[in-house]
Amino acid sequence: MAPASAALLPGLYNPLQHLVAAAELLDRQRLTPEARACARAILQSGRMILNVVEDLRQLSALAAEPSLPAPSSLCELVEDVEALWRLQTAPSAGRLLLSCTAPAGVSLNIDGGGFKQLLNTLIGRALAAGEAGVVEAVVALELSSDGPATLRVNVGQSLAAALPSAHDSGLALCTAVAGRMGGALTLAANAGGGETVTVRLPTQIMEAVDESAGEDAHVLPARTHILIVDDNATNRMVAGALCEMFGCTTQTAEDGVEAVEAARASRFDLILMDIKMPRMDGIEATRAIRRLPGALGRVPIVALTANGDAEATKVYLANGMDAVVEKPIKPDRLLETLQAVLEPQGHEPVAAQASSAA
Repeated sequence: MAPASAALLPGLYNPLQHLVAAAELLDRQRLTPEARACARAILQSGRMILNVVEDLRQLSALAAEPSLPAPSSLCELVEDVEALWRLQTAPSAGRLLLSCTAPAGVSLNIDGGGFKQLLNTLIGRALAAGEAGVVEAVVALELSSDGPATLRVNVGQSLAAALPSAHDSGLALCTAVAGRMGGALTLAANAGGGETVTVRLPTQIMEAVDESAGEDAHVLPARTHILIVDDNATNRMVAGALCEMFGCTTQTAEDGVEAVEAARASRFDLILMDIKMPRMDGIEATRAIRRLPGALGRVPIVALTANGDAEATKVYLANGMDAVVEKPIKPDRLLETLQAVLEPQGHEPVAAQASSAA
């Protein structure tokens, strides 16, 4: 951006902040449906323009600010961003689900300010896509025995189609920040609408988790193979990121029909099954899988559902499911459930069986 153009941005920023604040205040008042629709249109447009101006301000300053890695607690960085959005999100904004699947005690050599800027901007542009949807952000640490660790950030939303990249200032800022930190950004459109942005950043672990703490949080058997069934692409992405963090391999299906076909064609150690899906819901799919011959019909099935109360759980278990995990998925709860369901099976993971057979 030309210096003259950048100099105009502060003059736009303050008036836009006042406009958004006034629209948020108006949105909280008692209004007729027509007036509320107008107030929310002003609020959404104001937020979008304010985000663009802020992105351009940060882009103009980015070249003058080198990346400065330093030992930082990953979970604390994520908590800082979450606290910021907990204060900022207005009643008419989308709902944010932010989780960090890295161990709590890990310290990374990373540009903490750049990371928070990146995560904050990704969340902001996703929430700006609509009013009544859910934005799910997952931060995961990927370890490698033959190279540097990788910090992966996934932000998915199903609120709207992706903007053309040439007109997306937030995406341009995130791409620039990721590049400055030695990483890369990719964007993919979700099959059901919306998009998922993935950023991978190389990093170095400065302080590992205390081994005694790791005894209580052991991961799953190596090469556990899990089928993830959900009609929402963002939900599949979040569940997949968590399973991969636990050391599992995954395959996905978009509804009950695909789930039954996959379970008939391949062996899985466990199936994560959504309940409400088109064509065939999770309960019908579970019944169909239980009718498959031999080990195929005995695969553990865990329900993924927003309704995990006592009565609903009785229905799921009565129809052949082994356990229930509520949405939004909490990493600790998912890991605890998978361990509890898999350990009694006493069998070697199917991926390992295939490897030894070969």
